[in-house]
Amino acid sequence: AFLLRDTAARILDIDRSEILVGIKPSKNNNKPSAQIFLSDRLENGAGYSRWLTQENNLEIVLNEIKRSEEFYMQEEHMNNCDSSCYHCMQEYGNLHYHGLLNWRLALDLAKMIRDKNYIPFLNEKYWQSLAKKSLDNLEKILIDINNKTVKKDDNNFRLTSNEGIDYILV
Repeated sequence: AFLLRDTAARILDIDRSEILVGIKPSKNNNKPSAQIFLSDRLENGAGYSRWLTQENNLEIVLNEIKRSEEFYMQEEHMNNCDSSCYHCMQEYGNLHYHGLLNWRLALDLAKMIRDKNYIPFLNEKYWQSLAKKSLDNLEKILIDINNKTVKKDDNNFRLTSNEGIDYILV
């Protein structure tokens, strides 16, 4: 929702604080769930959130998010930002959400909204560096703590121990 809001604000040339992000806890088939919504900051506001619901505007925002992937996938950003930072998604106004923000998941969600058949996977370029880091850390744990030797398959995000046990990142 913050990625949608920030992108819409850029397109509308307004401060992102003009559009609020809200979360409403709910239940779906008796399971905890949540609804995320965008609204204008002021009652009877300028209609920024309504603009998103008008014909083709959500598509315009989603296409702009797709174009902005390059920003998130800059080498320096991908190596230094595992989930979110003040250069991408964090700001003082969403301080309570910092632990939940993740630019990679946001890009995946935007792709899922744009394409109902899209299935997120670690082979996306923006996941690969983090998946490799996680695989390297898992390898160190298996070697250091369990004294195991492992065979690493970076292409399939898989480690195989000398006992034949497979560890796969999903």
